[in-house]
Amino acid sequence: MLVNNYINTSIPTLATQDTVKQALKKFDSANLNQLPVLEGESFLGLLSRTTAESVIDPKSKLDGIRLEGRSLNITKDTHVLEALKNAAENDLEVLGIVDATTQHYLGAITKKDLEEYFANLHSTKANGSIIVLSILERDYSLHELARIIESNGAKILSLFSETRDDDPYNILVTFKLNMPDLSRVIAALQRHNYNVVYTFHREEFLSKEKERLEHLLRFLEI
Repeated sequence: MLVNNYINTSIPTLATQDTVKQALKKFDSANLNQLPVLEGESFLGLLSRTTAESVIDPKSKLDGIRLEGRSLNITKDTHVLEALKNAAENDLEVLGIVDATTQHYLGAITKKDLEEYFANLHSTKANGSIIVLSILERDYSLHELARIIESNGAKILSLFSETRDDDPYNILVTFKLNMPDLSRVIAALQRHNYNVVYTFHREEFLSKEKERLEHLLRFLEI
């Protein structure tokens, strides 16, 4: 599941030459509390409604105003789980998506949309955990992967595979498994030289102790 599949080009954007008053009108029309700010085609960051409302003069330009999410590098080839994690850790309602090479703005996606798409595609209402593998296309064998996973006590609830534009020879395979702790499965896959790129399971989240990830825990129901 890559962000590329869910980019929304209809989310309003702001320009550095817009005024605070214009920004507040766009917040109201979009019913969002954060909006992307652009300079030409370049994504500068996200302006929050709270920041805009704190400006005394509504005629002030947005050039130089404090922005959020500047340092995030969310591209069309970012995995949905990574995007969700970034949104949770940075308390963002919207993520700006950029081209990996030019850093030009491609569109945005809301955290709510990511959660809904993810829930619909990956049966997240069932208890369990998520594991994502990056596999050379020539080495991909669902039969072999299922054998390794199920021989370690897990059941595959759903799976999704896709190819990244920036790495066409590798396949990203996302599994939803029925186990809250993937330690045995991960160890077995790594013994067979599989590249585990993302995991979301109980032990990982308990070790992080970050309140901003609690809603993601509830969303994954693990």
